[in-house]
Amino acid sequence: PLSFRTQLTMQTMTKFSPIQQRIITLLSDGRAHTRAEVLACLQDNTATFSNMHPHITALRHKLKGQGQHISCELSGRSIYYRHVRLINDS
Repeated sequence: PLSFRTQLTMQTMTKFSPIQQRIITLLSDGRAHTRAEVLACLQDNTATFSNMHPHITALRHKLKGQGQHISCELSGRSIYYRHVRLINDS
């Protein structure tokens, strides 16, 4: 059995901030999305790409324990983000 502290931590890790929810909703179709599309999820006209990275990093940490990841792909001179499920080899 898990301790209360561990359960609370696991519950907290599965919750997303409103910005993270918008990003995950955008990426949930499994297709690659441009940085501009992801940046639009911040709903802030003054936000820059560097403002977006902490949200992506936090999402990656939260999704890691669930066998999921947000990949960053480079195609030509463009950067794309994609929500993927990881293959478990166990």
